[in-house]
Amino acid sequence: MTSNGLPLNDDIVDRILTFLTSFSTLRSAILTSKSFYKVFQTRPKSILRAVSFNVVGPALPQALRVVRYNPPDDDSKETTYDDLPQPELEDDHEAPITPKESAELMEIEETARGLEDLFSLRHKNCRFTASQLSPLESHRFCRAVYRIMLYSRVFAWNRYLDFVERIELEEIDSGEIAVAMERTQAARTEFLSQFSTRELCEILCVSMFLTEVLQAAVNDLDEPPTLDDSEFLLAFGPADILQKFRRPRSNGYIFQLIAEDGGIHLFCAGFLSNAIGSLLTKRGVKVPSRNDREWWSSILDTIDGEHDTCDQCNQKTGLDLLGPSTYEYFSKCSAELHVSNLPNLLINGLPINHDDYRIYLLNWLEREPVPFDEVFQWIHQGHKLAEFDGWKEEDWLCEDCIIHILGEHLHLWLQDLNQSPFNI
Repeated sequence: MTSNGLPLNDDIVDRILTFLTSFSTLRSAILTSKSFYKVFQTRPKSILRAVSFNVVGPALPQALRVVRYNPPDDDSKETTYDDLPQPELEDDHEAPITPKESAELMEIEETARGLEDLFSLRHKNCRFTASQLSPLESHRFCRAVYRIMLYSRVFAWNRYLDFVERIELEEIDSGEIAVAMERTQAARTEFLSQFSTRELCEILCVSMFLTEVLQAAVNDLDEPPTLDDSEFLLAFGPADILQKFRRPRSNGYIFQLIAEDGGIHLFCAGFLSNAIGSLLTKRGVKVPSRNDREWWSSILDTIDGEHDTCDQCNQKTGLDLLGPSTYEYFSKCSAELHVSNLPNLLINGLPINHDDYRIYLLNWLEREPVPFDEVFQWIHQGHKLAEFDGWKEEDWLCEDCIIHILGEHLHLWLQDLNQSPFNI
C-alpha cells in the first residue's frame, strides 16, 4: 500500500527508516521528506524501537533499564531501598520508547562504546584504538556496563550524603549505622542475585577494568587511592569515570573530596566485589585473584598479542607494549610516563638548571593527551642517537626501552624546540 506520495510501498519506506543507524539520521529523514514523515506518523513505536536497537545493539534491554530508572526524591529512603528495580524481563524493551529516552540512550551508548574501545586496547588488542571485540564479546561487555550504570545509579555515592552528614554531626549512633550498612549490603546482594553466574563474572570483570581506568583518571589527585582501594569510586558510575579519564582536569575537586570522605567510603567500599564475591561463594564458584587472566575470559573469547615481546629487548610484554595507540593511556596510568614525572627523565637534572627547558616542557605537558608521537617523530627525522640505530619507527617497545629512549633524547628535542622559530 502507498500513502506517502512516493512510488514506494509504505512497507518499503518503513524498512528504510528501521535500518537507520542513528536518531539524528531518523530526525533528518522525517523532517526533510513529508512522505517519510507520514509513514513515521503511522508507525512511530516500531520505527523508534528498531533505530534504538541499531544504536545500542542487543544490549538495548539493559540500556533501557538505565534510562527508565528514577531515583528516590525522598531523603528518608536513602537506606531503605524501596526503589530497587524489578528483575530483568525479556520484554523490557518492548514498551514504547519516548524521544527523551532516545536522547538518553545516545548518551549512555557513547559511554559504553568509549569504554569498550579502552577495554579492547588494554585487554584484547593493544595495536588499535577502536574496539576489536567480536559482536558476542561486545554484547557481553556492553550489557555489563549498562548493568553497572544502573547499579551505580541505585547506589550512587550522593545517595548517602545526608546520612553521612548526620554521622559527622553525631546525630546517628553506631547501631543505626550498622543497620544502614546491613540494609545496603542486603539490597546490593538482592539487586545482583538476579544474574547468572556467567553474568556476575562479566560484571565483576568490567568493574575491575573500570578500577584500572579510575587509576589512570585520578593520578592527578593529591593522594590517589591504590588500585585495590579505588573500587569505592565506582559509585560515580561509568559515564563520570570515562569523562574523568578523557579530561583529567574535569571534576577534579569532587573526586578529591569523595576520595577523602571517610563516610562515603564507608558505604561504597567493596562497591561491587563484596556482594558479587558473596554470591559467587554461595554458588560454589571460586573468585580468582585480580591478576588472574581468567577474569577477562568472561568477556573475551580470544586475546590478540597476549604473548608479544618488545621489538628491542625481546622482553615478554604482551598488551603492555607501547606504540602510537597506547601512548595516551600509559601517559596517564604509568608512574614513570605520567606527565608529572617526565621532567625527571631529563638527564643531569636539566629541569632545575635550565629555565628555558622547564618552560617548554611544562607547556608541552599541559596538552591533552601528552603528544609522545611528536617526540618520536622528531627522533626518527634524523635526530636519533647512534646507539638507537636499530630502533625502527614501527617498533613496539616495553616501558623500560621507551623510558631509556626518552631519557637520552628528551633534552635534545627540547633544545631543538627552543631554537626553532615555530616552537610551542
